[in-house]
Amino acid sequence: FSLTLVRNSGRLAVKRFSIAGTAGQCLMEPPRKPIDQTGVVAYNIGGVAVNALTGVAALGTLWLVDAPSSFVLFFLICFGGLGIALAALNGFPMRVGGVGNDGYNVQLLLHNAASKQAFIQQLRVNSLIQQGMRPSELPGDVFISEFDPIDYADPMQVAGVLNLAARHIDLMQIPEALQELDKAYAHRRSILPIYVCEIACELTFCLLVIGDEERARRIYTRQVRKYARRHLGVMSSRQRLLFAIQLYRDGDRAAATATLNALRDHSAAYLMQGEVRSDLWVMQQLLDQYRQ
Repeated sequence: FSLTLVRNSGRLAVKRFSIAGTAGQCLMEPPRKPIDQTGVVAYNIGGVAVNALTGVAALGTLWLVDAPSSFVLFFLICFGGLGIALAALNGFPMRVGGVGNDGYNVQLLLHNAASKQAFIQQLRVNSLIQQGMRPSELPGDVFISEFDPIDYADPMQVAGVLNLAARHIDLMQIPEALQELDKAYAHRRSILPIYVCEIACELTFCLLVIGDEERARRIYTRQVRKYARRHLGVMSSRQRLLFAIQLYRDGDRAAATATLNALRDHSAAYLMQGEVRSDLWVMQQLLDQYRQ
């Protein structure tokens, strides 16, 4: 669920992070190998395989246990059935809650070299951001700008667009971020719903900063607002959006300052430490400029 066990500097720490439409994830940093030697299919199918194997093992144990008690019988049937069900749910390609499952990812990765490259880049970005590196500090080879044209139906490549926009925002290059996000938003009918909401949140932020409140209001729909509120406690970028709404739409400097201070006070609880560092810096810059 939202509890995350993360290794940082050789130590394990518990933080909170969640993505709508998923019950949890296991993310690892890819090895420093050429792309054609990186086993992205095995990475994605690992959980499915373990679910299937443990399910089969539990059900198979029924044949080995002589006259099992009602508790053992109930446990093995439930455990085995759940394992098989989870393997099927994650293994057959589909979108669950607007998010592609493991089978869906494998289908993309097997047939599209750009998807494979984007997937590896996204895992590297995730690792570096968790370790505290801001988007503006990331090495240039983890960005997807070299893919032309971008396939917006591919969630791996759309994630790369969001990474690039985050870099522009971190550099206070709001018009450049707006340009990347606008191009993606124009293809929203091809993009997974969760990424449409993410793009809309960042678009709303950029539009509020440049003063286009009318368009920001149109994009910040009820669905997007619900998505943003759901992730307030686990994504500092949603706190940055709330800050922009308070400062630019509502003109409430005191509320915006309180949001900034609250994020600063609770920054250690967030998983994506590089994102937190970026958001705190951007919010402070915008607040200082607003006072002038």
